[in-house]
Amino acid sequence: MMNIYEKLEQLAASDRPFVVCRIIKTEGSVPRSEGAVMAVEPDETVSGSVGGGRPEYDCIQKALEMLSGTGTGTGQNRDEAGQILHFSLYPGAENTGFPEYVCGGRMDIRLTAVGRSDIQLRNSIIEYAKERKRRNVYIFGGGHVAQALVPVLERIDFAPVVYEERPEFARKELFEGAARVICGEFSDVSLRLTLEKNDYTAIMTRGHQ
Repeated sequence: MMNIYEKLEQLAASDRPFVVCRIIKTEGSVPRSEGAVMAVEPDETVSGSVGGGRPEYDCIQKALEMLSGTGTGTGQNRDEAGQILHFSLYPGAENTGFPEYVCGGRMDIRLTAVGRSDIQLRNSIIEYAKERKRRNVYIFGGGHVAQALVPVLERIDFAPVVYEERPEFARKELFEGAARVICGEFSDVSLRLTLEKNDYTAIMTRGHQ
């Protein structure tokens, strides 16, 4: 499954117009954190998410409106190519047609239209996407908690790698979305793996020390 950063890199490398929606500021409790990103294409294809509900719906509608303009989204009218939408997620906020907000926060989402001739912008998005593409999470231990964690991590754009010493628990079919499943002694971790500075670890063994 292609994650949002892979999708952004693909779109930016093409000549298709699209809109990038990115959460740039949050306050209080919100469904997605600052930096969450979504891409909207003219055919209404949506990749990624900025939290769902009314904010995401409004972002998609505004993005399609930007892409439908004769200038906006084609690199001819940069004055209209970037907008910031503000959302209040407190109970009682205007929310016609959607469930009552319960989050209790605010967030600002920047919409940037990327036109066919926006070479510099496209190059910047490619570099951004390359930096943000899936990071490894090394999960030590393959029990039931690790088995539940792996698909969650995969769906939020991480690449889970499971390391387990018991052969019966080191089976790929137990871990939906795992990039790799390694069977080996925990004492041999340094021989089997090389962790980089941007990697994450989750220690879920039977004996953590």
